[in-house]
This record gives sequence, structure tokens and C-alpha cells, in this order.
Amino acid sequence: MIITKRKQLDHILEKTKGSRVFIAGCSECATLSHTGGEKEVLEMKDYLEKNGVTVTGWAVLDPACHLPNTKRIFREKLVEDTDKILVLACGNGVQTVRDALPDKEVIAGLDSLFLGEIIHLSEFERRCNLCGECIVDEF
Repeated sequence: MIITKRKQLDHILEKTKGSRVFIAGCSECATLSHTGGEKEVLEMKDYLEKNGVTVTGWAVLDPACHLPNTKRIFREKLVEDTDKILVLACGNGVQTVRDALPDKEVIAGLDSLFLGEIIHLSEFERRCNLCGECIVDEF
């Protein structure tokens, strides 16, 4: 799975201030990393609203990197009155949301770190850097 961490809150606030924002999480990797599941999406919603950002809605995409599902969810959620989409998912999820909503500004709320394995709760082990030249069978 892709391990992610949340970007700094002041960075996210700077990118969203004065906008109508829809928050999208991911049901897969970001949920398991505790960076973009329902709990984290709702925490981000509360944080943004307390800091004066209008949140127009939210969804946990199933998963964010699945274009047909992402398009369907956004059709159901009606995001026309939204200026920006804050995505709490890996870089692939962010790009998928951008493909699904090409007329909206899409903001990455997480940083993708590596392909890894869950060791225990929020403890992860790096397994792959996705370098494109696999040599793990040589170890």
C-alpha cells in the first residue's frame, strides 16, 4: 500500500482560505495510513471550518485512484458549487480526482512517502521506492 502523511495544516489552510472546498478521502491506503479515511476527513472539515473555510461537502472515495468510481461519486455529491477539491489521498488519487473534475482546482492534502507494509497500527516499513528497476529478488 502507499504510505502517506498529512501536509502541514498551515499549508493546507493557505491553499484553501477564502474558497468553497470539498474534501475527498480514500477508502484504501489513506484510510489504512490514518491520513485520509472518514475520521481524518471529518477532522479536516472541522479544522477548515474553524478557520473560516467553507466546506461544501466531503466523501471517502472507493478508492480515490479508481476513475470510474471517482467520477460516479462526484456526480452523486454534486460539486458544482465548489471552488477547490482537497484530496486526502496519494498522488495517484490526486491525479485521478483531477481527471474526474478537470474544471476544478485540486489540492493535495497528503504527501506520498513510499510503498510499504503496516507493521503495527501507525508503524510502517518501507518495502519499495517504485524506482522502476526492481532488484528485490537479489536480496
